[in-house]
Amino acid sequence: MTFGPTTYKPGGPWGYGQIEGLPVSGPISSPYGDPRSGGPHTGLDIAIITGTPILAPAAGVVDRIDHADISRNGKFVALDHADGTMSVYLHMSAPALLSPGAHVAVGAFLGASGSTGFSTGPHLHWGVFAPGTSTPLDPLSVIDGAVSIDRGTFVTANGIGMGVTSAVWQGGTVSEMAAAAASEGAVSVTVFADGQPLVLIPGAPAFVNKAMLDRFPVDVPIGTIVFVAT
Repeated sequence: MTFGPTTYKPGGPWGYGQIEGLPVSGPISSPYGDPRSGGPHTGLDIAIITGTPILAPAAGVVDRIDHADISRNGKFVALDHADGTMSVYLHMSAPALLSPGAHVAVGAFLGASGSTGFSTGPHLHWGVFAPGTSTPLDPLSVIDGAVSIDRGTFVTANGIGMGVTSAVWQGGTVSEMAAAAASEGAVSVTVFADGQPLVLIPGAPAFVNKAMLDRFPVDVPIGTIVFVAT
């Protein structure tokens, strides 16, 4: 399933980019997979001031809601979505007056942001888990396709012998890039930010990992779109 409308843009004060739309708009202060003492970060931290409204990025049913600040998650809301995907919204100052089993629509108010639980400052921890499992997913991999690279940004990559086609493309949404890539025979599009692959078009069979990225004969800056061929 997909979440949104949500747009990702590279940059931001910490260099991890920023999101605009649902569940909140703000800069990413800690990305998915960020090294932590207890293991890789399992969600996305978005730095926002206390009291910022958190809105549901997809319809769902309230699975859990905690109005007490008694765990590392602080006050939070967890939603169960139609396909079994679970999403969580942690460290709230005040969750909405919802009860388990309540249905929420896209854009519904889930609560106000805060810094409860194990938190170093006001932010939203947005977590997404694969259907029917406790396997975390990068929230940026399931937003609704409006992952945006500023128009006018051009990039070229010449991965000879590495399965990467030579390509130059002007930035746009993932949907636009997918259509352009398909028209040129590419089978997938990967969006990179700070050298890390963030989004792979669903159903694409190929992927460019960090080791391959390091071997590119050109520098690949933040916001790069690379066409991958198999």
